[in-house]
Order: sequence, then C-alpha cells, then structure tokens
Amino acid sequence: MNKIKIIILLSITLVTLNACFNKDDGLTNAKKLMVSQPCLPVENNCEILLDDNVKLRLQFKAPPSYQRLLPVTLESNNATLENISILLLVDGKKMPAENMKMSEDKKYWEAQLLPFATVTKDNLKVRLTMSYKGSLYSAEFPIIH
Repeated sequence: MNKIKIIILLSITLVTLNACFNKDDGLTNAKKLMVSQPCLPVENNCEILLDDNVKLRLQFKAPPSYQRLLPVTLESNNATLENISILLLVDGKKMPAENMKMSEDKKYWEAQLLPFATVTKDNLKVRLTMSYKGSLYSAEFPIIH
C-alpha cells in the first residue's frame, strides 16, 4: 500500500474513534470489551479481554490526581491492534480523549492523560475504544486506586 492510502485509512479510523467518544450512543454498535476483575491499573492489575482470547493489560505509571500528567500504557499479549483511544471520566465528567501511540509491533501503546477534576478513590472510570481486525471494541469501567 502506498503512503496516501495508509494515511487515508488511519484518518478514517481516528475520525470514527473520535466520534464514538464524543457521542454517547456512538458506542452502541461496538463490540464490548470485558474487564476480568476489579481494575487496579496503578498496581498493574487490570486485565481486559477481547474476542479470540486476546488479553490486554492497562497500567497507570502514577496514581491519578487533579491536573497531574498521568502516563498510561496498554499492552497486548498476542494481538496486533490497529488504533486505541482512551479517556477518563471523573465524577461523570469527560476528560479529553487521547489517541494512544503504538510501538512498532502494535502490541504496546502509551498515552499521557490529564484529569481536570478532583479524583477520589470511587469517582474514576476509563472509557477505552479500539479497533482490531476491522471491528470496533469499547468498554467503560471503574478504576480502583
């Protein structure tokens, strides 16, 4: 594929993911991701399951805090993912969505999130949207920290 086709495909995917984050009913057609247990990303204990026995691990590199940069990583055990967007919901308020940046093998993704609201132990959720094998997947789940 030439560079123009790749850029067009990536642009379409990013626009679709962005539309899903900015429109509540945009996620209704997406396949659901499953969180296998209570999500503790600060302790590197947050496993997310896709179809085909694909496991993802979400990790926060620091505890989430008001107006403090939060480095986030998502690692895939065996899948090549296409695109991933992530946002925080703090006390029901959406923080800006971020497209995660991928490694060359597309199994390790990173983002920097910045909460603009006070984070407590029971008011934080993550909304994750990704494309994998041409399908859109999403999940919204509480974070325990």
